Amino acid sequence: MEDDRVINAVTGEIMEANTDIIVAPASSPAEYIKNLAIFNEFVGTCLKKGKHYGSIPGAKGQMLYQSGAEIIGKYFAIGSTQRLVEKTEDFERGFFAYTYESTGIHIPTQMKLGSVQRSCNSFETKYLYAWVPEKWATPEQIARKVDRKENQKYKGSFDLKIMKLPHELAGIINTLMSMAQKRAHTAMVRQVTAASEFFQDEADEAPPGKDGDTSKASNPQRAAINAAIFIMVGQLGRTPEEYKQHVYQTYQVKSMNDLTIDQLQQQSTMLQKAVIDDKAAKESK
Repeated sequence: MEDDRVINAVTGEIMEANTDIIVAPASSPAEYIKNLAIFNEFVGTCLKKGKHYGSIPGAKGQMLYQSGAEIIGKYFAIGSTQRLVEKTEDFERGFFAYTYESTGIHIPTQMKLGSVQRSCNSFETKYLYAWVPEKWATPEQIARKVDRKENQKYKGSFDLKIMKLPHELAGIINTLMSMAQKRAHTAMVRQVTAASEFFQDEADEAPPGKDGDTSKASNPQRAAINAAIFIMVGQLGRTPEEYKQHVYQTYQVKSMNDLTIDQLQQQSTMLQKAVIDDKAAKESK
């Protein structure tokens, strides 16, 4: 059958598929170890910590930055193409989401090396909220407050964390698209060059602290997401215990500490949508 045939990429010859083919390694163990050592030397010599890679709160390893990915791409002669895979643009709620696919191309041979998809949306915490000085906040902004903290530079004054309005979120569409492209490109470079040996994926989760502790000292990322979640729970008029029982039943867990970072992010996004929808419903009455 035609579906059982494969084409030799070099000669163009049509061949019968052979399920007994064993893929041979591209190099010997010694050569592989040598290449890792060379790449390790390249990272130590050409990439600077804090500029090309670094750590983020809650991460268990080093993250590769866009600037570092560009240098590695040049070192390996890797070009790339970007393709918009999916987008959501809800101007009424201010929800904008973009998913891009980055495909790595080996420039000398034009061979496709691999593709990676990454996304970005306006309901991510760093885009959904803004900090404004409390003394300059309008009554309307105060009504959208989700947090309050003392200004570290000007002692005695406070800043308010407010949720942005739909039209404000619409103003960062280009930023969201650019970030999705950067994430896809960086992940692609890391994957096709086997740089995951040195840098972790942004989706990886740091291991929990002792006995599942999720304090800021042991895992700031989890602590920050949890704090934001329970602020929004209060905005929706629900008690923490009511919300916890809902989560336990949904994910079949016994503690918030049992949730993964992805599950916490999922809950955060759902609550963000609920808060905006609730506010819109109240304003329409």
